[in-house]
Amino acid sequence: MRLQGKVVVVTGGGSGIGFAICERVVREGGVAVVADINASTAQQVARRLGETRAQAVEMDVGSKESVEAAFEEILKRHGRIDVLVNNAALAADIPFLDTPPDLFQKVLNVNLFGAFLCAQAAARQMAKQGGGRIINIASTSGQRGNKGRSAYGASKGGLITLTKVLAAELAPYNILVNAVAPGPVETPLLARIQDRSMLQVWLDRLAVHRLAQPDEIAGPVIIRSADPSAYRYNAAMLPVIDWFFSTVRS
Repeated sequence: MRLQGKVVVVTGGGSGIGFAICERVVREGGVAVVADINASTAQQVARRLGETRAQAVEMDVGSKESVEAAFEEILKRHGRIDVLVNNAALAADIPFLDTPPDLFQKVLNVNLFGAFLCAQAAARQMAKQGGGRIINIASTSGQRGNKGRSAYGASKGGLITLTKVLAAELAPYNILVNAVAPGPVETPLLARIQDRSMLQVWLDRLAVHRLAQPDEIAGPVIIRSADPSAYRYNAAMLPVIDWFFSTVRS
């Protein structure tokens, strides 16, 4: 029970990696706050996990007003936030020359600006209570460029840099910040990729030649949420499955 009594906010907690993290939080004795733009989905997850151990909160991470209202609701109910997992994300798999500016902006608004808003709201509370953990779900697409990922890769690259800045600035408040950077994971987000040949390229470059399962990403998140020796994790990047050995080529 490594998270006994801890309040863990997971954005995008309604499905995929977010759901797997919420599930693990509950198994480890914590309280999972399932924050999702889809209120119905969040409520279904909370009921499935047990509403005494999970709370559904409607949150559009790209909206300052929505984030503020959601965190106000969380604090009203729990009085504290021990861990924030910035997991909510949009994916876009489209060639750079065909990428509409509004799509590029939308992806950055959710994946990067949303993480900024949530981290700021959580960190302000964590500073008052004496500390906490912030874990950003990045991506190897933010570490290496690959085709069709101008918006997604830029957002995740920005998130990696944001992680390092927050780690430096928030350490004096006993707030540890780090990121987990998965490769391809079997989630609804990945299922939306239209170029299936690109998926095969990814699989060919994986030593295990398979997609990761969401729970395999949840594990490292739980470790960074609970390990008492996590001093060494501040600003650490953990590429869970580093599936690019070089820039992807056709």
